[in-house]
Amino acid sequence: MNAIDETFELGNELRTGEESAETRRLDYWLELLVSRGGSDLLLVPGAPACILHDGAVEKIGQRELEASEI
Repeated sequence: MNAIDETFELGNELRTGEESAETRRLDYWLELLVSRGGSDLLLVPGAPACILHDGAVEKIGQRELEASEI
């Protein structure tokens, strides 16, 4: 699947009001980022999701992310 197809599928997903588990998880991480005053969401294969807050990296997840999830 190419980037255009992925964008189209995401657009359809939003139009129908359906959210995938991945979308909900990303929304959750972004909400944490904003609520904690972080500046960056860090998603790296082999590491848990983290945020950058005042120059320090803070874990917001425990499970290491797979490359395919990112």
